[in-house]
Amino acid sequence: MVRFVFFSLEPITEIEQEKYLTLDEIKDLIDRYRIIYKPLQPKARKILAENILDSKLNVTFDSLNELANTLKGDKATIRGYMDGTKKGYYRKQWKFTELNP
Repeated sequence: MVRFVFFSLEPITEIEQEKYLTLDEIKDLIDRYRIIYKPLQPKARKILAENILDSKLNVTFDSLNELANTLKGDKATIRGYMDGTKKGYYRKQWKFTELNP
């Protein structure tokens, strides 16, 4: 018989301290808690990168990180162009639009 040990920083009030849980009971318990607790990180932003010089280069990215890696740029600088603190176009040719604000 295989036994699993389940550690938690939160007290699990649904079970007795000495009770062994089946694998299905552990899965159900985890699923219930995933519904209650939201992830700490916000969902990645979809970003449309439009090239004003060549529209064939327009691309939609699933995250700021993906955009920065593809354009070999700095995320903080790109954020500045996205939120309007930097004026003009990124590298004088890229305009960024957040698709799911």
